[in-house]
Amino acid sequence: MTRTLLACLLIASVLTSCASRPPAAAPLPPDGPVGGVGLVLDRDERGGRIDGVLGGSPAATAGLAMDEIVAAVDGQAVDGWAPERIAARLAGAVGSEVTADVLDAAGARRTVALRREVVDIGGVTGRLVGGIGVIRIRSFSRHTPYAVRDAVAWLTAAGATGLCLDLRNSLGGPVPTVGEVAELLVDPPATLWVARMHGRDTVVRASQPAMTALPLAVLIDAGTRDGSELLAGALRNAGRATLVGSPTPGALEILRPAPGDDGRMTIRKVGDYLFPALSRTGTDGIAPDVALDGDADDHAMLDAARAALGR
Repeated sequence: MTRTLLACLLIASVLTSCASRPPAAAPLPPDGPVGGVGLVLDRDERGGRIDGVLGGSPAATAGLAMDEIVAAVDGQAVDGWAPERIAARLAGAVGSEVTADVLDAAGARRTVALRREVVDIGGVTGRLVGGIGVIRIRSFSRHTPYAVRDAVAWLTAAGATGLCLDLRNSLGGPVPTVGEVAELLVDPPATLWVARMHGRDTVVRASQPAMTALPLAVLIDAGTRDGSELLAGALRNAGRATLVGSPTPGALEILRPAPGDDGRMTIRKVGDYLFPALSRTGTDGIAPDVALDGDADDHAMLDAARAALGR
């Protein structure tokens, strides 16, 4: 991933691209959400080139625009910095303020003040609860892997001793995106899942080192569907996570568009997802390791997750 999302959860001090701990930003409260400014940054020798601005975010309100350059944060020049390091300077506690020096297309420089807010990019939000980093994924989009990466990095740097991925009532998205999220958390060569189509099996494995070894719990329920169900199964199949909650619906199938008998295009099943370590397919549903009633509230779920993490 070459871009970084300066959104709900932004910091990257645990990434190998940063040789040292990033400069301190506004500190995160012991329990609470993380604030961001709503930018997507890419690399530029002058600082961070703006590659996206989330509508309604602090950055959008301040008038920041595509291809402008973030050249300094709180008065400190960031030329030559990796986008992740700039993220470390821009992230902080919700409601706190950060300034950014911005260069426009003509090179004119201006300073803008940004008040950090909880910004939802990629269907991802996060918070620190009693030392556990809780990351909520409501749905998957092309931004989700970046947002999860930054969430894991920020919460780790903020002192989280374990992670809890909340996939309850969560929908799906493109399978490659689900795989990118899984690879943030699973070391190779662990198997994530097997795709069986037309009698042929394709084994999907983690291919790059995970960004964290913190213990991981995943919250699941009957609303954990599609891509979220695939992610939960992948993390459990790889032996990476403890699943907490109630069984998933078992609605995972490989579907493809195909012409129907009347010549109209329709969606048909062409294969199955398999989780060999679990001896289950995607239509079997995924059972939790720690079972709770389907109507268990947030406190009960998080308490169970904390116990599963040994925290």
